[in-house]
Amino acid sequence: MPADVYIVCCQHVADPTKYFGCELGAQTQFDNKNDRYIVNGSHTSDKLQDLLDGFIRKFVLCPECDNPETNLVCSVLCSHQ
Repeated sequence: MPADVYIVCCQHVADPTKYFGCELGAQTQFDNKNDRYIVNGSHTSDKLQDLLDGFIRKFVLCPECDNPETNLVCSVLCSHQ
């Protein structure tokens, strides 16, 4: 998918590809220079569409209002005893 699609989603271009790789247990490749993001293996377009919808629900849309104008913030909780 081209980078301009992800600009609308306010996410890093490689994030959905990384998500696909984790969900499918597949290796991924990133070629930012040529705007190519590859998920290795044989996957149907329906499966990839379902995963993209899941990514959007989890990381793009606000869980309270479904507004896509969100910023992904990662935090790590850690306790040292």
